[in-house]
Order: sequence, then structure tokens, then C-alpha cells
Amino acid sequence: MTIHKEILDSWSKQGATKAPKILRERIEKVLTNDRSKIKKKNQLDIYLQGSYRNNTNILGSSDVDIVVQSNATFFSNISKLDTYEREIYNKTFDDATYTWRYFKNDVIETLKNAFGSSNVKVGNKSIKIITENYEADVIPCFEHRKYEYFGNNEKERTYIPGIQFYTTNENNIVINYPKKHYSFGVD
Repeated sequence: MTIHKEILDSWSKQGATKAPKILRERIEKVLTNDRSKIKKKNQLDIYLQGSYRNNTNILGSSDVDIVVQSNATFFSNISKLDTYEREIYNKTFDDATYTWRYFKNDVIETLKNAFGSSNVKVGNKSIKIITENYEADVIPCFEHRKYEYFGNNEKERTYIPGIQFYTTNENNIVINYPKKHYSFGVD
């Protein structure tokens, strides 16, 4: 089967870049302004993911993936730590008071207040926002730390940073490393 030249030409042309950037900035302003329900808004990291981040979006592609990462709370994997390191870890951190469920609900409520309930749809892994020009998939998440070493001070602690969230339908854990994936792609 051959692919027509017109189709190959359209695939090789990058889609819009300005509108998705503006949409990400608009969503960021909504989530960090005074009317936002999110606690510790100053500890949010909001960034593009997927084809728009990687500059691989094509003409006709309108879905913008936006990560809303809270660094106020984090999940961790300490399975690589030895018993001594786990003891230090457990003495260092208390259980979080701002839980995943509260954070996700705060993001949803804030987005519905800003864009209208009919324009915000909660999916299994993301929250879809429908605007006049573009659709955005917003992925609320907490930081995920995969610890490799844990000593008595910050300089003696090593972890791989990622993100973690739970699916809406099954409550399954999803762990991903979007910043790591992006840096590997750039390299």
C-alpha cells in the first residue's frame, strides 16, 4: 500500500504551536489565581507533555496534554533502600495532609468554575477541557520519587523524579517519568 504524497506532506508539517501555548498559560492562570481551590498553588509545576512538548504535533492534531504536578506532596518508592535508609526516611517525613483525592477534586472544581461544567469532562486518566479552538487533556498528579539512596541530609539522597496519579474508574496507580522521557528524546 502506498501513501499519497499529499498525506506525507501534511504529516511532515507541524501543527499550531502558539494556541496550545496560550491554552497552557490560560489553564495555569486559572489554577494559580486567587479563586483557585488548590492548596499550595506556589508549588505547582504546569507543563506541556506529548506531541506539543516534543514538537511532533501535526496539522489537524488539536489535543493538548498538560501536566498539573503538585510538588507540595509526593509519593515515593523506597523499595531500593536498605533497612537503615528506610528508618531515616520514616523519621524524616510525616504522612501528607493534602491527599491525592483532595487535590484532584480541587483541580476539577477550579476548572469547572473557570471553563463551565459542560466544558470539563473527567476521564479515566485526565480531565478534558473543551475550548472554542482546542481541547486539552489535563493530568493532575503528585510528584513521584523513586529513591535510590537516602542519607541523613539532602546531599545524601538520590531519587528519580516522576509523576504519579490514580485512574478514576479502577483507582489504579499510574507512574510515569515525562521529564525524563523528554530529556531522553532531546538527547
